[in-house]
Amino acid sequence: MLRLVLAVAEKKVIKFHGLEVDNVTILYSQKTRSKPEKTIEEFDAAKDPQTCETVNVQVVSEFVTITFYKNEKANSIIKRELIPTYKVEHIWVKDMPA
Repeated sequence: MLRLVLAVAEKKVIKFHGLEVDNVTILYSQKTRSKPEKTIEEFDAAKDPQTCETVNVQVVSEFVTITFYKNEKANSIIKRELIPTYKVEHIWVKDMPA
């Protein structure tokens, strides 16, 4: 129980290409087989429910890569998500206040 309370109290670190930022929001199109029309999905790093220490977003080649770290220094990855760049509508990066 104590471990859960500590995890909630700590703010996760959000990075864009390895540099700490306040938030990253991505709008991307999604199409399912059951619905032929496109829908717009949103990934908001600050609001994402995944419990992790660090979220790092990078644009690498043909994908936007979202990596969730349990412990970034130990390179302990919880999961990695890929969004093809042709589906990305917009990426907002909110810098840290000066």
